[in-house]
Amino acid sequence: MAVINTLPQAAWRNEAGALAQSEPTFGGVAAVPQSLAFMLKVSRELLAYAPYMEAALRIAIGQAFAVELDRVGLRGSSTAPEPRGLLNTDSVQVVDFGGANGASLASYAPILQGVGAVMNADGPLPNAVIGAPRSVITLAVLVDTTGQPIRKHELLQNPPILHTSQIPVNLTVGTGKDCSELYVGDFRGMYFLLRENVTIQLLRETFASTGEIGFACHVRADVVIPYQRLLTAAKSLPISLHAQRISQDESG
Repeated sequence: MAVINTLPQAAWRNEAGALAQSEPTFGGVAAVPQSLAFMLKVSRELLAYAPYMEAALRIAIGQAFAVELDRVGLRGSSTAPEPRGLLNTDSVQVVDFGGANGASLASYAPILQGVGAVMNADGPLPNAVIGAPRSVITLAVLVDTTGQPIRKHELLQNPPILHTSQIPVNLTVGTGKDCSELYVGDFRGMYFLLRENVTIQLLRETFASTGEIGFACHVRADVVIPYQRLLTAAKSLPISLHAQRISQDESG
């Protein structure tokens, strides 16, 4: 898909004066869907007699794909066949919080630093914050010196703080061994391209010798960030995303 690398430059003109000519430059972002799959087996007896087993299988299969797409969208390595996630996209802004060894998550300051990075890149205000459950709960129970809950800054009143278990809490940053990450940005500019939606293939004969029925489950998808080059150029950005490392001591 076509994206803008650099913007045209507008210039002031006198009455009846000529318009300045300035063209944008364009580039392209190519999506390369990769295959995500697994196989499972279930006994014929369980399929035949367990109420709602079909619905349970569909939920299990769907959630298995959702969990991995969640992880790869944020932290995908781009080492084939794994897609590239936000953290490993070169043009995504990264702010390290707490210095060489991380720091405890004791306020909303790390998120505000992320918002500031987006602002400095002329990006839109973030529409979401994503963190590990530990980070989200830590923020939720923050109190001031009088024991009152700490109020979020006005800039953080609207963006929801979302959680995913796919963000680790045991990353090493310097001497810190229990570090994690927060992701702040306008996620309307990021999406998954599904070349093949969830498909389930019935394997009747593969496990026939043990009286089981197999299911081969497939998805083909890629993570797409259309304006990553604009992020690098730091111009007027339709999207700016940010990843941030945070350390939290064990007592927190």
